[in-house]
Amino acid sequence: MSTLGKNVHIGRRSDGSIILLRHNQEPFTKEMANLTVISPTSLAKSYIKRVRTDYDFDPDMLVTLDEHLDGKLQKEGSRLRYVEKKAVKDTQVVSYAQTFLGLPVWRAGFNVRMHADPLQVVSSQSTVHLNIDLELPKLKVQKSKDKHEMLKHGLANVDAKANDCICDIGKSRKAKFVKITSVKPIIYQYDPAQRVDPEIKEHKDSKDEVIPSIDLPSVPDIIKPGQHYIVLEVLFTLNMPGWGEIHWRAMLELETGAVIYLRA
Repeated sequence: MSTLGKNVHIGRRSDGSIILLRHNQEPFTKEMANLTVISPTSLAKSYIKRVRTDYDFDPDMLVTLDEHLDGKLQKEGSRLRYVEKKAVKDTQVVSYAQTFLGLPVWRAGFNVRMHADPLQVVSSQSTVHLNIDLELPKLKVQKSKDKHEMLKHGLANVDAKANDCICDIGKSRKAKFVKITSVKPIIYQYDPAQRVDPEIKEHKDSKDEVIPSIDLPSVPDIIKPGQHYIVLEVLFTLNMPGWGEIHWRAMLELETGAVIYLRA
């Protein structure tokens, strides 16, 4: 049973961890939060503290709820950081991103949905990755006893590293490199089944190419399925024969430079 009461619909992952609480019949109110002055963010913050144990969040995850996501490297584990507040008709949604080492975890976070009048929480949803186990990459930078400092130096010149990797990525298709739009370090959990678009395999026997594709070399043996890695998320453009300019997103594992995710 949820800490919110009996009339709560609970959604779970296959491992039993909670990803959804829906409780329209038992909304979380300002009285339950002991708030005199109420706002969507103050109510969301109180709510997350209330359901923390339901979602199995470590207390340290909540110490940054008031901080905005900036993607700066930090000496810390998993945290939730404020992203935005959206209003859709009579509903407010307050969103938080999960970070690890201060870096955003790919598509991971927490949403709190509430009715606007009166302001009260009616559901929440989590895509948080529990128990991230990440080894810092071995980088060719100035040696230091502090691995965090070495990582900081390694992230200081990510544009050049991304450029070296991306300029070669389209050679198998005789694609011309156009530009890199964005490079930022994030945390990504490697999934071999999602390395390239699954639709490419579905249409591999088609006479006409349905989705732009690029042949990728095998990932190094040190890259393991399900493991989290520090990667460079690179948004770039290639001019591809038969397609013209195509925008791509690639995840480059920081230590090896291997492309472990690619999408047009």
